[in-house]
Amino acid sequence: MSPLRGHGFHRAVGICCCGAAMRIGLSLSGLQPMLASAMELVVSSTSWERAQEGYFLGTLGLSHYAGGAFSGSPLMLAAVALCAMLPAAVRAVGAAVLFCAFDLASALLLRAICVRAVAVESCEWETQLEEWMDEESKPPTDDPVSSTSIAVECNLAGGANTKRQTGNAAVSRGNPTGVSSAGAGGVAWDLPDVVLAAYLLNPVVAGQCAALSGDVLGRVFPLAALAAAGSRRPGVTAGALAAAACLWRFYAAPLLLPAALMLGTFSCGSVGAATNKTGGKTAAGFDPRSLKVDGKAFLRLSAAFAAWCAAILGVCWLATSRSWAFLWAAARGQLLCEDLTPNIGLYWYFFVEVFPRFRGFFRVLFLSQPYVYVLPATLRLGMFPEALASLVLAIFGLFQPYPTLVDPMLAGCLFLCHPRTSARMRLVIPVGMAALVPALLLPTMRHLWLQAGTGNANFYYFQTVGLNVLLAVFVLQFAAALVKRRKALTMAFEKRRKAQAAAAGTGGGAAVAFKGDS
Repeated sequence: MSPLRGHGFHRAVGICCCGAAMRIGLSLSGLQPMLASAMELVVSSTSWERAQEGYFLGTLGLSHYAGGAFSGSPLMLAAVALCAMLPAAVRAVGAAVLFCAFDLASALLLRAICVRAVAVESCEWETQLEEWMDEESKPPTDDPVSSTSIAVECNLAGGANTKRQTGNAAVSRGNPTGVSSAGAGGVAWDLPDVVLAAYLLNPVVAGQCAALSGDVLGRVFPLAALAAAGSRRPGVTAGALAAAACLWRFYAAPLLLPAALMLGTFSCGSVGAATNKTGGKTAAGFDPRSLKVDGKAFLRLSAAFAAWCAAILGVCWLATSRSWAFLWAAARGQLLCEDLTPNIGLYWYFFVEVFPRFRGFFRVLFLSQPYVYVLPATLRLGMFPEALASLVLAIFGLFQPYPTLVDPMLAGCLFLCHPRTSARMRLVIPVGMAALVPALLLPTMRHLWLQAGTGNANFYYFQTVGLNVLLAVFVLQFAAALVKRRKALTMAFEKRRKAQAAAAGTGGGAAVAFKGDS
């Protein structure tokens, strides 16, 4: 499905135009240098100024990474080289348009992911199982977050059968997607358009784009991988994941597991669940208690991923004067954490304070944290591959050594794509309001420390600690909501199975016939 297809075409175009105007306006308003120096938006490896220094070194016949001035991706060097071909008078405009185009692409891919996720969550089997859930196991209907005025309209049969769920309650039997419609006389918004607006009209995301951060260029690849996996395109998925791992962050590689689940190389169900046109599971043969693995298909996807990685690294080697300096620079930054430039993460301050002989131990301890959770989360929550992919991205955004404020906002947009899960989240508003306090204080503390000279690093670091703790609570809330959803479905499945067995007079584990199955 095209990211703009459907009833909300004009609304989506309007949101994209407003988002593009916001980004271009910020870039050309004279605020770009101030935004580029904000540690909350740009880190050293994604700095446009440092990328220009690396490109200048290359024009002198030196390595782009000589002297450690630049440690980012070759993708940044390619962007600088592309802008350098423009006349000097329009280079700033060209750079702003280039980064704006990448950010718009990320937003449209995010919308496509939401369309896919809503279509899967609207499938028949979960709606039928909800009829057998206890009232306390169903998503709450009085949660102020889940009772927003939104209407979801998605095509569940590839253009032939469009379902629109509306209602006053956020989650009910008649509304499997978990959102409600606008009031009388109001305008009904599709959830994908809400996600699109939450990303494009976010001033922090727009500020990072105007700052010409390399994250804007790299973020498109993991989102493209998830969108391609939802469309059943394994080759494109492997290529996008390889580009994300080689050109953005190493941490994108574990997305291979949820992407494989989305592609159908894994299937939920003890006898293998059938798949409808949108990729959602039908009721026939579904068993939420088991996870069946198609090993051969997963190995083929892994082989394609490895081949794409080799090809991309080869192109980067040729583009950087036949040197592997880019790979060593990425390893130094993402694996060895040698760049201790302050940011909103927790690594830089800790490694400055810890004794040098202990840094190796804590480096392994910290950097292994996000990888530890991927496999258990896959085994536990593999029946929700789209939501699992969002959770994995949020976990890696939380534990990476060089985060920005956009990472948790991207995670929030991804969480919003799963209404059945987000409706079960608790303390969303209190955690969000509490996280707003350190997020707003970060620029103030940075100014007191680095500009005014009336503060110190502790002023800034304490705000980052508070912010990261609250973000961890937010991610844990989503993970807990997924576990609750899985438990509710499992209990409903067992209740349904026992009821059918008792009705048949067998008293045992007879096969379950769901309503509507032929």
